[in-house]
Amino acid sequence: MGYIKYLYPNSGGGWNGSEVYGSLSYGILTTKLSWGTSGSIDDHARLSFLIEQPLSERLTLEAGVGFRNTSNFNSGATDYRLGLSYALTESLSTSAIWAGANTNRVGQAGQGRLILGLTQSF
Repeated sequence: MGYIKYLYPNSGGGWNGSEVYGSLSYGILTTKLSWGTSGSIDDHARLSFLIEQPLSERLTLEAGVGFRNTSNFNSGATDYRLGLSYALTESLSTSAIWAGANTNRVGQAGQGRLILGLTQSF
């Protein structure tokens, strides 16, 4: 369970919002439900499923799908992700993920794209 606050500097507050979430994991599967509680994502919900299959001690294959509701002008889009993550150290990892959503619901914002990441855990 957790809480996330999104703050976008110089946006005039139009994109700011917050959400609560909870997730359950069993083996390689994680299920997560998030619910917007304020701002631009108020009453938005997203249910997602993620599979993380280790390929080696440091390399992991990730595949996921998420479903959004249609409340409060939400698109109701389905999104996807497929990629690899690599543990550089016990607390630092890098990733390459291909992600997108059905563009007939969200327009050009849903076009598939490569997302590169660097994650530090504490």
